[in-house]
Amino acid sequence: MKIHGTAKGGAVGKKDFGVAFGGGGGDTGYPAGQGSDSDGTNTNATANSATAIDGVGSLDFNGSSAYVNLSQNLANSLNVTAVQTDMTSAWTVSMWVYVEDSSSGSAENTYISKITSGYVSPYHELNLKQSTNLFQFGNGVMGYTNWAIGHNGWTHLVLSITGIGETTQTWKGYEDDGSAYTDSTTSAMNWNKGGETPIYCGAQNGTSRFMSGQIQDVCFWNKELSSANRTALFNGYDYSSATDSGNTGLLASEVEKDDIIAYYTFDDGSVTNTAIP
Repeated sequence: MKIHGTAKGGAVGKKDFGVAFGGGGGDTGYPAGQGSDSDGTNTNATANSATAIDGVGSLDFNGSSAYVNLSQNLANSLNVTAVQTDMTSAWTVSMWVYVEDSSSGSAENTYISKITSGYVSPYHELNLKQSTNLFQFGNGVMGYTNWAIGHNGWTHLVLSITGIGETTQTWKGYEDDGSAYTDSTTSAMNWNKGGETPIYCGAQNGTSRFMSGQIQDVCFWNKELSSANRTALFNGYDYSSATDSGNTGLLASEVEKDDIIAYYTFDDGSVTNTAIP
């Protein structure tokens, strides 16, 4: 299937920059998150094309032991305590998630998470999950929003953080291109309380709140996406009418491509960072 002229699952110009966050390998001129040093590591998640929103592929998480580690390098690039090397004062993550059970009391499916090692309080740094408190950000000072995805099937999620390195930091969360769920703080933010931890998909720290469902097209940008960007990604997808080949919106790799720092299609089980230079 081709979506707006881009072959899903094909190469998108991946380059091995060979640069670890914080130096080494020379100056590429690209944000530290890009390149093979931000490839993910898959544990027990399986490729699924039967219900992929693009008809090509997603990763299926079993609800008990499956997760993807998106790398410590990416987590370091997104550190919100100060503007990082080659980064701006804002970043955004976008992803499609397949919700198998949206009922109250359903498992707390973790879509993406960076939780302090050992749950050292205050430990919520970045947490997008099903059930209550879908968006959690920071050290307990903002983002505890009692809101949950209200339907089964594919859902588009976007989270932006702005004001990094400034007096006030703000997060905005969006479900299916809807109105923003937002909060802000002037308190100091945590990112590596109790030691460095990577960013995970499908579980918190790879040890708890495992997801039962699918994820695909996970992308991080070195900026806040505009309303037009979010609409182009979602494009009015109707979760009730189809579970495959229903998305005619743009691939994440086609939106603000010069500002992409990490892009994981999850096609055919791949967890390679195919960020476009």
